[in-house]
Amino acid sequence: PPLPRAALPPNPYHRALAWYGEQEAAIFFGRGRQIRALYQRLTAPRGSPILLLCGQSGVGKSSLLEAGLIPRLKERCGVIYVRRNRTLGAAGTLRQAL
Repeated sequence: PPLPRAALPPNPYHRALAWYGEQEAAIFFGRGRQIRALYQRLTAPRGSPILLLCGQSGVGKSSLLEAGLIPRLKERCGVIYVRRNRTLGAAGTLRQAL
């Protein structure tokens, strides 16, 4: 689905080595196929309401979610986005979020 209308950021490089967030969604590109696959998986009638995305540090997981997937999901459903707490681990973070 298309992104909600929003103003473009004045400078997309204002945060060196930081991930793209919802404010930069309009300029985030190159992951359309992955965004579509995740969106379809989460919105399918029998899809899982929970997504665990893991990968090496720096590969773009946060940008994929925050600038790609989440703005599109928010147009259709409620979104709870939780980053893993290193102290709690993945299971503890999920338990705390729920």
